[in-house]
Amino acid sequence: MFASFTPDDVETTIDNVDFVFDKPAVAELIATKITFTCAHAAAAIRSCSHDRPSMVRAILGHCVDKQTNMGQVTAVLTEWVRDVLAEELQ
Repeated sequence: MFASFTPDDVETTIDNVDFVFDKPAVAELIATKITFTCAHAAAAIRSCSHDRPSMVRAILGHCVDKQTNMGQVTAVLTEWVRDVLAEELQ
């Protein structure tokens, strides 16, 4: 089921999670089931308006292309979230 998930599919799925504190766990589950890229991560982050630092911490380690595409992730983060996550984003 998850194998062909696009970034849009990730965003739609996480958007449909009712309890905001469950969104990072759902995103992490998806990340373990697919080849999870920074584009997928950015989509997951966009779908989480409440606690983006928790979302980033849950999924960033699963990004297979973070060495080359981390800019896709940082582009969807506010300056405050980038400051909070400075160590994780290196």
